[in-house]
Amino acid sequence: MKKLEFTTVAAAVLTCLLLGGVAAAEEDCVEAETRAAIAESRQAPRETDEETVTIRNQRLQEVFRAYVQKQGGCATDAVIRRFNALVKEQGLTNFDDFLAAMTQPVRYVTDPASNARVPIYGALGSDTINPWLAAAAVIEDKPLEEQPMYHTAIRALQENVDFVLIGVRDPSLSLKMLPPEMVPNAKAAYAQLNPQNKFDGGFDHPLFYCVVREAAEKLFREDHPEAKITMADLVVPEAQGGFGIQSCLLCHERDHAGVYLRLLRQGMYLEAKAADLLAAQAASSVVAPQGEEHSHIKAEAKMFLLAAERVRENSADKIDMARVRKLLASEARGNVERLKPGYDDFVAALKQFQCMNCHSSEAQVDENSDPAQYGAYVLQPSAYHKTDNIVALAGLIDFADVRKSRLLAKAMNRLDHAGADQVTLTDEQAEKLHLALRQWLESYQGE
Repeated sequence: MKKLEFTTVAAAVLTCLLLGGVAAAEEDCVEAETRAAIAESRQAPRETDEETVTIRNQRLQEVFRAYVQKQGGCATDAVIRRFNALVKEQGLTNFDDFLAAMTQPVRYVTDPASNARVPIYGALGSDTINPWLAAAAVIEDKPLEEQPMYHTAIRALQENVDFVLIGVRDPSLSLKMLPPEMVPNAKAAYAQLNPQNKFDGGFDHPLFYCVVREAAEKLFREDHPEAKITMADLVVPEAQGGFGIQSCLLCHERDHAGVYLRLLRQGMYLEAKAADLLAAQAASSVVAPQGEEHSHIKAEAKMFLLAAERVRENSADKIDMARVRKLLASEARGNVERLKPGYDDFVAALKQFQCMNCHSSEAQVDENSDPAQYGAYVLQPSAYHKTDNIVALAGLIDFADVRKSRLLAKAMNRLDHAGADQVTLTDEQAEKLHLALRQWLESYQGE
């Protein structure tokens, strides 16, 4: 653990000893020293909130290990809960906060295809929020430590919750916490993710997160694909039958305006995308009906804008609309948040032109062909890594003149491209990729 300021810890210990005999004050001294160490972890600001929380997590892991040793060396439920309480005293979050925000309340929806009642285990057990882990593969027969989903869950938790247990079993967690209808899926997910049964049927925090996400994904995408709620349904306050936005606030630094902006941007982007689709059809020599795609995009745009409006209405005293308008008006063309809504469409274009055959962390390439060896971008499929992926791509884009972007030049082998022997775009393909890139950058201007 980073060496703490001597005066902080020493003062805490001295205070304990002055309060009574050494033996009688020993437990109070341990807690006082732990409090001081936890408070010290707050003094680690970094450039971004995610970096700050990650560094704090690392320090609190060390504080926790020291605390466990002083409590007899066993991480019992009582020891974990007490440490969590000490963390809360300092205004920091722990996995108990994550569970409270993400797994409550339990609501039921009806599958119109089968008329079955399907449980939504809070926001975490739905299929409309936090799908970060869904794109991370489960590798058969690999131990938990080698599962991509497990590592994605670790990162997700470390960047958004101040203290989580990694590699240490939390006795309070079990499948009994899940709605009965979700348990069979959860048992199957546990066996696939953790074939060596680490934790003896129990969980550390990222494994629990993985198991619930896998169980929910199967429940809503395979077992009951018609049993859905939308984001607009989810953000309705609990008192009105919804789930509220506590889970959203965990990922937006508890900023209500951040949640509102994220939903508003998505709705605005989809509106622009629908308009582009109509314009493209009007300009085409081939008369094409609007079809299901346009209707679906318009419906999605309407839903996200409704979700944003519901957040604004129910959090009016917590959202500075003047600040929101200023942020929307001042967003730079290369702003990562502005680029998030259209990112998935552009990646679909990269897949179409086989770029992802090599430039994906899941690509099957030999060591000599790995783009990472040449400093090239390698996208990670999980939606949780969207920010990192956008930053990697943005470094190859000329925002002033998109056609001059290094991304296009390399795809056409006009610049040195180690993968040119496998994929080099034709002029026609390059023009289509250029159009996809321009649409990504310009469909939503943030105004």
